[in-house]
Amino acid sequence: MGEPKDAKSASLARRIPGRAGWELRLVVQGGLRILHKLEANGFDALQRRPKITAWDAGPMLWAALRMS
Repeated sequence: MGEPKDAKSASLARRIPGRAGWELRLVVQGGLRILHKLEANGFDALQRRPKITAWDAGPMLWAALRMS
């Protein structure tokens, strides 16, 4: 997914401990996943709105673990 490694939200998520940090990591990953889906759709959100589905949970969790 080509996301920047030094994004402010990602660095904040790594600094916050405990459950709040994990929730923030997943929020960041959800946003990046939506951006990836928008890009794959040619940034046409009006014709086909991107959604997070159950199939996105695995990749998002894996990416959140890698953020640690």
